[in-house]
Amino acid sequence: MKKLVLLFVLATTFFAISCSEDDDKGFYRRGVSFAADAVNIQENVTPVKVLFNNGAPNNGFVTISYTTENVVYGTDFTTSVAAESGTFTLPFSKGEYAIQFDFNKLADAVEGEIKNVVFTIDQISIADVEITGNKNITLNFNEMPSTGGQASPVIGGSNQTNQAYFDLSSGEYKTSHRAAWDLGFYSGDKFRVVINGSIGMAVKALNTTNIDLPQTSNAAVAIGTFDPANTVYIDNPNGFIEQTAITEVSDNEADNKVYLVNLGMNVPTVPVLGGGVNVAGTPRGWKKIRVLKNGNGYTLQYADLASTTHSEVAITKDEAYNFTFFNLTNGATVDVEPAKASWDLNFTTFTNIIEGAGSYFYSDFVLTNAKGGTRAYEVRTSEVSYNDFTRANLVPDDSRLKTEIQQDQRIIGANWRNVVPVQLYTDRFYIIQDAAGNIYKLRFTAMLSQQGERGNPTFEYALLQ
Repeated sequence: MKKLVLLFVLATTFFAISCSEDDDKGFYRRGVSFAADAVNIQENVTPVKVLFNNGAPNNGFVTISYTTENVVYGTDFTTSVAAESGTFTLPFSKGEYAIQFDFNKLADAVEGEIKNVVFTIDQISIADVEITGNKNITLNFNEMPSTGGQASPVIGGSNQTNQAYFDLSSGEYKTSHRAAWDLGFYSGDKFRVVINGSIGMAVKALNTTNIDLPQTSNAAVAIGTFDPANTVYIDNPNGFIEQTAITEVSDNEADNKVYLVNLGMNVPTVPVLGGGVNVAGTPRGWKKIRVLKNGNGYTLQYADLASTTHSEVAITKDEAYNFTFFNLTNGATVDVEPAKASWDLNFTTFTNIIEGAGSYFYSDFVLTNAKGGTRAYEVRTSEVSYNDFTRANLVPDDSRLKTEIQQDQRIIGANWRNVVPVQLYTDRFYIIQDAAGNIYKLRFTAMLSQQGERGNPTFEYALLQ
């Protein structure tokens, strides 16, 4: 009982934590910077993002210049903003958190050829914003793995609006609104469906295969109820595909039950300062679903609870991706994750489990792409410092980096920070191996903005060569 009382205190404090007594300014950051310091160009058009860590306080513009190696503007590349002269400006409006220009690759590098463009933030037109973080970004034409740098994924501040997927070897990241999807249909050799834990969804199997029977909601089918039994309504947070809340889709249609679906919580839009978060909004409502096999894909049946008819859609597998995602409200598939070989880390809110208390909603969570082959482990600085860790410190034939051994996706999880008090842990860092075998060391350098707003993580990483 005492444990549950403590958990309740932590839960209520979670949304209103103050960092005013935290004197370590290392948790803060400010100014304007590129989102990454190096990107290996994989597409013909690559967006280059410039971030304002706390939103632009006024209208203005950023002046950017560039230098080149073995490339010529107009022949090998162009930019969406005219830049023949070697410099250009990007305007911004008050309140904007990110602006961008597009880099257009016109010619590829041949084997052994080094081709790149280095962009530099030279000046910002308003006096109360500094150039900090990544002042430069290198766009590489050849596909050598990034040697690392600093990165600031756009999570969305204290509302943590986005899921941000980061690829270490290219330096690229992709953001998706975390309420954009409800179900993920697995593209691997199993027939499994996941639910969106970033908005607190939950499901329960019903004792029927008739989706046209009217149903009612069930308050017990929810997260955060401090009932240890509620873990049956969520996917196992370890990410193992065999442990989804929805059982494996069967060849025998009589085994594929109707599921009651709690759609979780809307994403709030009102930010908070002081180190707190506002991540759980109003209820999104309920649906009922049934999933069947359809050749090497799926058939999804779905409807409102009271409905006596249903909609039906075929979902195909795409082996280049971990999942095909579907939005039950819009009735359409949606683009969420990058291809499974093109991301390593997912910055997101998350439904986790607390021993003895059941499912619980977390902010500032970091998942590894374990299904796509990413592997990771934690190192404490009491063993070796981040700066001193080299490839020589790797353990030969380390089982923690073997892709044939299934690994929990929460190796980083919430272990890099604390929330009571708000604190970035500086006594640990992470070794991460991507699916191509590149091994990086990574440590977090911030979790708050200069104004003390959560959802503003930064990290640095380096390739172990």
